Amino acid sequence: MTYVANASNFRLALLNTFADPNWEWKEVSKVEDVCLTYRGYIKFLETDLADVYPLREGRTKSKYKRGVEYIAKHMMARGNAFATAVRQRYKDHVRLSIHQSTGATKIPISLLPTETTFTTPWHCSVAYKVDGTVVSGMRADFDNDATYELVTENGIPSYYREKSPLFSWDLAQGAVSFEPIYPCGWMVRPAGGPEPLSTLSINDVDAKKVRSLAEVNSPVVLRGFFESPKKEAFIEKAKEVGEPQPWSFGLLLEVKDRGSDSRGLNNTLSAELMPFHYDGLFKTAKRVDDNGEEILASLPPKFQFFAGVTPSPPDSGYTLFSSSTAVFKHIPKWMTVEDLSSKTWTAATPCFGSAVLRGLPLVVPHPTTGRPCLRYHEPWPQSKTKFDPTRVSIDHEDEATSQAICEAINSTLRDRRVAYYHAWKEGDLLLSDNTLALHTRSAFLSGSDRELWRIHLD
Repeated sequence: MTYVANASNFRLALLNTFADPNWEWKEVSKVEDVCLTYRGYIKFLETDLADVYPLREGRTKSKYKRGVEYIAKHMMARGNAFATAVRQRYKDHVRLSIHQSTGATKIPISLLPTETTFTTPWHCSVAYKVDGTVVSGMRADFDNDATYELVTENGIPSYYREKSPLFSWDLAQGAVSFEPIYPCGWMVRPAGGPEPLSTLSINDVDAKKVRSLAEVNSPVVLRGFFESPKKEAFIEKAKEVGEPQPWSFGLLLEVKDRGSDSRGLNNTLSAELMPFHYDGLFKTAKRVDDNGEEILASLPPKFQFFAGVTPSPPDSGYTLFSSSTAVFKHIPKWMTVEDLSSKTWTAATPCFGSAVLRGLPLVVPHPTTGRPCLRYHEPWPQSKTKFDPTRVSIDHEDEATSQAICEAINSTLRDRRVAYYHAWKEGDLLLSDNTLALHTRSAFLSGSDRELWRIHLD
């Protein structure tokens, strides 16, 4: 209330102290940075003032437009005074701005992970698509769009969500909620009360719908359905999700720190940091290619299904997931999906029978959606592990170019706009599409009580 009552005085003091007496709109409007901000002001003022100054007799569209422009120019004058004040007070600082900018005097940032024009939360509503894409716009537009529905939290409107039958489970008792995870994935919980009081269990999980949801936005985390993990129940639910794919260790792998006992799985059963990868790269079989030659073929599963037996150690032991949907939005501008799709790579390791795999496609179409997906294993030299290294190179590129491509991909995979850090709670169930999302693990203190169960599925 104090600010509102004195806002005019504050503005006047700002202008009297820091305004440039030579500031002229005709001159400053020639500056690209100024024009970018001005156009942003015009856009939101036209919307914000539509109800305050509605069109009527004596106020035509052209008069309304001129009025908006007049207000925007005065805002620009105050903005110039404010910029001067900031420069004088914070000489050794970098100024951030929510407005578009060339970066000459300030660095533009977006407060919302959206590619639509509305980027400030107080000027728009937010909507989530099934694949995790965030869009923003006016509430009235979403209300009038039959493809979206309003989601409330504790009875209060929160955001919009793309309509999908995947968000509706046919349950005899109880209900479930679906919360978008930033920057990728969905969190599914029993609705209507604290998790320990829920009457829903792993038996109530709609395996087919969870699988379909994971194919477009992974991972799907199921929390509050499996409070007392039991292997038999986990295996049975896995069979509902897909066809189990056993490996050398059997069907279910207990993922926990076993020190130097790798059991033929390299650093999977350790406390080490792991490279970004997809599972099953080195699960191989001999095949005959189109030329009639025998080759070593990789046979990765379609999904990983996890159960959290214990919580993550404090601030460590995360499992990271990076979806190709987000990866391709944030790769460097000198890389394109089309360019990456034309490349192949080679992976080699002393582990898994000294496997060498050549001609692996770097981008593959998703088997269900057809969308491009990154198929990659982060290079992992001996300097990063006490176990066996994994050598990765881009085919038909010199060493410097291959390294540059790999480093760009590695950096993007760990970008916080891309990577979701999952901290495990006891009883968490998690399904991830092995084609759509790559994953890794952060390091944790050796000997910590961290255990996951994992089953591969087709």
